[in-house]
Amino acid sequence: MATPRIQTTTPIARPPQRSFLLPVKTIKVGVKHRQPVIAEGICTLLQRSGNFEVYSIPPESTRLGGVQLQLVVAELTPESLQLVQQLALPGAFLIYKKPCQELVVQLLGLKLFALVDLSEPKDLLRGCASLLEGKNHIPPDLAVQLLRDGLGPPREVRLTTRQLDILLALQGPHRLSQIATDLQVTPNTLKSHLKYLYKKLNAKDRRQAVERARALDLLEEGPVAK
Repeated sequence: MATPRIQTTTPIARPPQRSFLLPVKTIKVGVKHRQPVIAEGICTLLQRSGNFEVYSIPPESTRLGGVQLQLVVAELTPESLQLVQQLALPGAFLIYKKPCQELVVQLLGLKLFALVDLSEPKDLLRGCASLLEGKNHIPPDLAVQLLRDGLGPPREVRLTTRQLDILLALQGPHRLSQIATDLQVTPNTLKSHLKYLYKKLNAKDRRQAVERARALDLLEEGPVAK
């Protein structure tokens, strides 16, 4: 049986705007998805960044010929994992909500990969940029889920004694003004500590900071104050 040929997607007529997220060098990327509409949308997004020469990989194909790809963007499926392993290329795998645990275990065996949230188009560019820099990429919320499920290497987070004190206080019912009083700091000083603490934990607010600290085994389980 003949191997399905790779077809280049139709180029966009207008000059592309280069993305600040990616290097200037043009990257050859293959896109593989079972749903043609999604595959087309991904190809268009990558083309518009101005950084990619995009090729469409037929959904049923697990082999390539004649094109030296540098990156694969694909739906997270056993076939896509097999393709990326055969090509020994970085792979950005598209997911929606929580992926299949069995596939994640296989994915973590790859040297370089990205999990991309399909509901956040910009996350695809961030994931590709990370791969081109030689770094793995997992959306923060998904990383917390994986850590809770015991999957993936835990990210090392080093907190100061003061930041740990604040984290402990954030678990309780007290308002920030009371926490500042208890820790004998001004409200503005507390806000400054929180800014750096949230940044380290990749958190947006009090609840998220505590949840992510627990996922990283920095805090014990328990109720979180609103």
